[in-house]
Amino acid sequence: MTDNQSNEDFFLKSMDITVDKLREAGRNARKQSGQGCSLCNYLGHKVNAQGKAVLCTCVKQQFWSTMYQMADVPHQYLDKELDDWNVNADSLGNDLGSQKKTSEKVNTLLTFYAKNLDNIINGVLPTLTHSDRVSTKVHSLLFEGGVGSGKTFIASVMVKEAIRKNYNAKYFEWSELCQTLGDFDKKEEIDHIAERFKTFDFIVIDGIENYPYLTPYFYLQLDRVCKARINSGKPYMLFSNGTHFQVKAGSGWQSLLRHCLTIRLPQSIR
Repeated sequence: MTDNQSNEDFFLKSMDITVDKLREAGRNARKQSGQGCSLCNYLGHKVNAQGKAVLCTCVKQQFWSTMYQMADVPHQYLDKELDDWNVNADSLGNDLGSQKKTSEKVNTLLTFYAKNLDNIINGVLPTLTHSDRVSTKVHSLLFEGGVGSGKTFIASVMVKEAIRKNYNAKYFEWSELCQTLGDFDKKEEIDHIAERFKTFDFIVIDGIENYPYLTPYFYLQLDRVCKARINSGKPYMLFSNGTHFQVKAGSGWQSLLRHCLTIRLPQSIR
């Protein structure tokens, strides 16, 4: 034993500090700082049967949560998954009644889309047979529905699906897009949006509605980013309250709408 070790042991004993106490103090510090969970003793990793350290589930969940937040997924949907879709009620808890069948069809469509997302992003479009036995190559979708119909839920979980498959995905909120694209002083931010529309594998635009105060500059920039998306060939989803056709933008916006398969969401009984 070295002199330094003797001095350290003497110091610890004089302070009534033991190795177990130090370990417990470290555990409590990690716990208070939000590191790990009880399953991994707040270390963030566990040792498997082969004696190798592996990441704990809590760390993986935290990683995905961070990725979702970077994609601007609304906070209230960070822990929601496609399996949470309720075919019996809308997002406000109202009974769907006869609209339950519509809700079930939407659920089937979303499951189909999620399952085929790899192929859709890579240009191998699956065929979907829908109303009146019409077969359609599925690429991009436009969802119409009122308050509580599940638009934001769908937008959020589909962005999360893409991220978990290691694709670049982004949630855009329409009112924020309107504010940014219509501002002369935000050219750098607008360029950043245009680049994402051009390069990201999957994007959604949620909350689309017609605002009477939209400016010519907004329409110009909207047309620009929409053309960038169309030319990319990558898929997207749009979510509207039904007034999207009243947005009098240029050919880029019209093409964005035209390339979508329109899905009407269920309406609740109130």
